[in-house]
Amino acid sequence: MNGKFAIDVKAERDGYWRARVPDDDGYLVVPSVSNADHVDVRYRTYIHQFNASPEPVRKGAAITVKGLLYRYMPGGRPGPGAPVSLYFKAKGSSTWTGVAVVRTASNGWFSKEFKASKDGYWTAVYKGGSGYLRSNQPADYVDVR
Repeated sequence: MNGKFAIDVKAERDGYWRARVPDDDGYLVVPSVSNADHVDVRYRTYIHQFNASPEPVRKGAAITVKGLLYRYMPGGRPGPGAPVSLYFKAKGSSTWTGVAVVRTASNGWFSKEFKASKDGYWTAVYKGGSGYLRSNQPADYVDVR
C-alpha cells in the first residue's frame, strides 16, 4: 500500500545485497532496483560448560577456571586458537579485574589454574573478532575457606 516491504533472508557470507522488483506483469515501466548495501556476517559465539572449581576451595589451593568456546555457524564447531579473557571480582566488590588471557585449544577448550586467595566471582569473555561476535559467561562464585 505504501510501497514498503520487508523480507527475512539468511546471509551466510559477507557481501552486497539489493532488492529488485521485476516487471513481470507490465505494471512497471522499468524494473525497480534498490541501492546496494554491504552486509558483514559475523557468527554468534557461546562459552559452554564454564566452571571455576573446586567449590568450596581451601585458601592457597588451586582453582581451575575452564570452558568451551563454541561458534554458531554452518556446521557449528568449537573455536580453536581464540583469545578468552578471564576476570575475577572479589566478594563485596563492584570491580572486575582481568587476571589472564588464554587461548583455546584446537578443540575449543580453555583452562587456567589460579591460587585461591579470597571469595569471589569468576567469568570468561570472548571479545569477538572479524568473523565472530562477542560473548561472555555468567559468573561462577567460588567460596574460599
